[in-house]
Amino acid sequence: MTQLKDAETARIVRGDRVFDEAQDISWRAADSLRQALNAGDPDSLERAIVLSLEAIALNSECFNAYFTICASYNMQNLFRWGDDPNGAADRSEQWAKKFLSKAPQSYWAHFCLGSIRVRKGQITEGIGDLRHAHELNPNEMMILQSLSYAEARAGETVAARELAEQAIRLSPKDPLIGNAYLALAIASFAEQNHDEFRQWADRAIREAPNAPIRRALMIAHAAIIGDQRLLEIHRNELMGFAPDFIASIFSGENQQFERPEHIELLLNGLRKAGFGED
Repeated sequence: MTQLKDAETARIVRGDRVFDEAQDISWRAADSLRQALNAGDPDSLERAIVLSLEAIALNSECFNAYFTICASYNMQNLFRWGDDPNGAADRSEQWAKKFLSKAPQSYWAHFCLGSIRVRKGQITEGIGDLRHAHELNPNEMMILQSLSYAEARAGETVAARELAEQAIRLSPKDPLIGNAYLALAIASFAEQNHDEFRQWADRAIREAPNAPIRRALMIAHAAIIGDQRLLEIHRNELMGFAPDFIASIFSGENQQFERPEHIELLLNGLRKAGFGED
């Protein structure tokens, strides 16, 4: 799926007509979303939202645009970009529900709803949506990786490991394999397995250096083990593209774990790193 999207997007960026106008615009939106993630660029993310809305206005069943706008608002909430990041999460959920109402058997619609519910801390409900998406298409790696990530956040470390290892085994060169590495890193962090955490977190960050939770976990880990140099490296990187992210963890606006003991483990690590102080 990801390789297909990349190929189609490349043709559209060159100026080739691939689908109807709405579909072409939706692929440009998807490309802007990818640029936003790769470069840590909020302007590209805004462009993805504007283009998605334009595509939907032209064709109310342009489902690729629904996927992109859901993912864009989800990312806006995660990175704390824009004037209303909490409202962005609500908008993502609203669009996911619209998507689902138009395509109730679409695994991507269930995926979008599950992803934003997990993002909003509705982890049990989100896992249910993601499991249903996985049942509809057990071969889609993005869904499998996201489910492993959600299970890790829920503290279900055994299930998270099984799903992440399955994703790595089935598609080790998948462009989004870093999400499986992240699930393994979160599971290891929750279990306080420091050596294993570092192994998976390093790999997750290499795959997506501008994904904030990976940096925040590494900062907490570095503080816990007393590695000041490692702490400063990741603090500086995170402050460069998502400076408000850690504050949102302390405020509860960006809940990363479901179980209180895992939440406190992360917060204590971040406090040791100098965050959360009055």
